Amino acid sequence: MKRSLLLAFFLSSFSLAVQADDACQVVLCMFGKMEKSAVSECGSAEKEFFNINVFEDDDDDDDEKFDAEKTLEKRQEFLQQCKDADKDTISKILDNFGRKQGSKE
Repeated sequence: MKRSLLLAFFLSSFSLAVQADDACQVVLCMFGKMEKSAVSECGSAEKEFFNINVFEDDDDDDDEKFDAEKTLEKRQEFLQQCKDADKDTISKILDNFGRKQGSKE
C-alpha cells in the first residue's frame, strides 16, 4: 500500500506531458500500470511500449502473424536502455505485458 502511494505521488509529480522517448519514464509508467497505480500522464509512455511489436510474414497467406517472443525481446531491449531501472522491475513488467500485442502501426 505504501509503495503504491509513493509511486502514485512520484508519477503525479511528472509534467503533464510525459516524454515517452525516455525508457526510464516508460519503465516507471509500466510499473505503475502493473501495480494499478497508473496515472493519465502515462498514456504516451504506455503507447510507446505497446507500439513495440514484431510481426512475421505468414507463408500461408498475405497476413502477418504477431510474434510474441520476438516482441518480448524488443521490448526488453528498449526497457534495458534505462540504466537506473532495477532488473527485477523490468522482468516483472515483461512478465505482465511483454508478450501482449499492441497496435499494428
